[in-house]
Amino acid sequence: MYSVAGIQRIKRIPIFQFFFRYPIFLLTFGPPIFRHSTGIDVTKGIVDIWAYIQVAWISMFAFRALIRLVTAKSIYIPKRIQVVLNMAFSLGILYMVSAAYSPARFVSAAYAVLYILAWICAAEFVVDVYRNPPNWIQCLFQLRTVCLVLFILVVITLPLEPDFVIAGGGHLVRLFGGAVAPMTIICPVIAIISAYAFFYSLESKSRSFVFFAAGLGGTLVTQARSSELALLLSLLIIVITRARVGRRAA
Repeated sequence: MYSVAGIQRIKRIPIFQFFFRYPIFLLTFGPPIFRHSTGIDVTKGIVDIWAYIQVAWISMFAFRALIRLVTAKSIYIPKRIQVVLNMAFSLGILYMVSAAYSPARFVSAAYAVLYILAWICAAEFVVDVYRNPPNWIQCLFQLRTVCLVLFILVVITLPLEPDFVIAGGGHLVRLFGGAVAPMTIICPVIAIISAYAFFYSLESKSRSFVFFAAGLGGTLVTQARSSELALLLSLLIIVITRARVGRRAA
């Protein structure tokens, strides 16, 4: 009784309320995996507890999404998105068939199933969005929250197990994040969302600046040119768009 009441109280907290409604955001970069990449070869059946956690993580949300799709009174998906989903599920079926020609059939089939489960979650999100549109700005902020949590986990892991998050050595240290979190993705996302919030005054300027600086610093530490170029291009688009909006307002 007390546990149910506690869960209900947690659901009333805005951030938890959001993730209960849109758990797909918790699948954005998957659960953090604290392990060395060496010694793990799923094609040979060499796995650890983290592999099972990954499977359980996506299966939990996919099962919920499947139930909501089956019990929904009506399902509406725009034709353009239907095409994308049809192609995605067709590829999933193709992966299942191609598993018969794989040297590790069970592993290949398992990956195909996980791929289909991920797209089931995406389809349920689309249906829910068109039934009851969310606050997209809130979605951006919660996506940044997920990225910030992963970023903090990388920073905490760094002094404890550097091999989990660092690639290279000497003067060319590259903070990749490893399986804990993809730094080349989460850092530019933090910086881009924060810059957007800064220019459009969606939150306090100081808050946006601090998060932007953290995302920018993390992007530079990864030394990944693709991430740096993507961040630069995105910032140029935001600045140019903001300048056009400001000119129209004037």
